[in-house]
Amino acid sequence: MTAKTYLEETLRRRQELLEEMGRMAEMLRRALGVADSELERLQELQGGILRLVLTVPDPMERRVLFHRCYCGMSWKQIAEKLDISEGSARRRHQAALKHLAMPDGR
Repeated sequence: MTAKTYLEETLRRRQELLEEMGRMAEMLRRALGVADSELERLQELQGGILRLVLTVPDPMERRVLFHRCYCGMSWKQIAEKLDISEGSARRRHQAALKHLAMPDGR
């Protein structure tokens, strides 16, 4: 390979890499835009969940509902955290759900 062909090949590959990096950067910008919008939606949903949870009058039911619906904890984790049985956690969760008024009036 001559120096001239080496340089031409190097420049061609450099240009290909720059173009590919540009395409990847655009894909990343789009992905970040989607992620931002999804994160915003998640924050709205979490705010709605928290507002609903706070309407439950019984403190223990409210805590069970918070840990289950807001934190996504398992029945076992909730039972351990609140020092109650899993069955009690489930019963309190059911009772808490009966107190909730859905935003659309249901």
